[in-house]
Amino acid sequence: GKSSGGAFNLQEAISSLQSLATGSRDETRRASGNVADRFLSHDFSTWAKMAPPMDKLKLNAALQERMAWFSGKQRAKLSESLNGMGFNLTDDQGEGKGKGKRREKGGRRSGKRGREEAAGEEEDWGGGGRRKSKRGGGGRR
Repeated sequence: GKSSGGAFNLQEAISSLQSLATGSRDETRRASGNVADRFLSHDFSTWAKMAPPMDKLKLNAALQERMAWFSGKQRAKLSESLNGMGFNLTDDQGEGKGKGKRREKGGRRSGKRGREEAAGEEEDWGGGGRRKSKRGGGGRR
C-alpha cells in the first residue's frame, strides 16, 4: 500500500520534504501528494501520539518550510490534521497565491514579514518580479 512499510519514519519524512523542491513541477506535485498522504496516515497519528517533543518540533519546522509546495487543499488538510495532534502549522500561503509560482530569491524564508508588500508590488508589474529595475532606470534601488 501507500505507507512505505508501516511505521512512520521521521528521518525519511524530513528528507522527502526537503527533496520536494528539487524535482520538476510534475514530480513535485506527485511527491507532495505522497508526502501529504503520509502525514495524514494512521501510522503518522500513532507516531505523533508517542513522539518526543523535539522530534515533533523538527518535523514541524521541516513541514512549515515546505508548506508552499503543497496544494491549497493539501495545506488545509495538513494544518487541520496536524494541529490537532499538537503541531503548529500555519498556512500563510493565502488562497490560490503561489500556485507553482516559485520565488527563489529568498522569498521562501522571509516568512510573514514583507510578503504582503512584495506580492502587491509584483502584481502591478504583471508578476514579472525582474522588471523592477526599469523603475529606477538603474538596476538596484
